[in-house]
Amino acid sequence: MVSIKGSLKNTTGRDLTYAQITFALYDDDGAQIGTAVANINNLEKDGIWKYSATPMTMESWSQYKLTDIDCF
Repeated sequence: MVSIKGSLKNTTGRDLTYAQITFALYDDDGAQIGTAVANINNLEKDGIWKYSATPMTMESWSQYKLTDIDCF
């Protein structure tokens, strides 16, 4: 299974109890067919998170777009 990999730095100035990153997935025609999500607990201030967002669909996707970053 293909996943979306990257890194994210906590620049909020505080430790985070939880962080989540969400991507929309699109097919070759540009239609949205699903999402991919990754989350982490206890991300320290200035910490770097190397994430791997797992697709929530079995359909084939060819494009993705960052849609949301939630944290608290």
